[in-house]
Amino acid sequence: MADEGKSFIIDLNKSIKNISLSEFSTTSINCALIAAEITKAQSIQYCVTFTPYVTLLFLQILAYTHVANEIIIQSTAIATAAYDSEWYHFNDEYKKRLLFLIIRAQKPLSMNIGSFGPMTKETALFMIRAVYSYIAFFNNSD
Repeated sequence: MADEGKSFIIDLNKSIKNISLSEFSTTSINCALIAAEITKAQSIQYCVTFTPYVTLLFLQILAYTHVANEIIIQSTAIATAAYDSEWYHFNDEYKKRLLFLIIRAQKPLSMNIGSFGPMTKETALFMIRAVYSYIAFFNNSD
């Protein structure tokens, strides 16, 4: 059962890592462009119209990274849960299997953003910082 879950995450990661990269890139640029326009807006109506959209884009990325971060947390919790079990009461064969499970669970599963590394909450924070930098760049380029 654990192998099926692990292979599912690995296959899913292979399938969507480039899509994740394009999603993060386009969403951050989109947020930056719209937020830069909001900061230059002369009308309050313009701000009221587009601020919820930018907020939803941020929430989309935060939700995406939260789920990916949860995969990392839960996959590392497998080894801890196996060790915290009363393994010392089991027979030797079961102890060997449990040890093998603990060794395999030491490397956490993760969802990647292209070839840039795992998607975590720190990645979302990096994206928000990048958006802020883009906004500053777009505002100074006028």
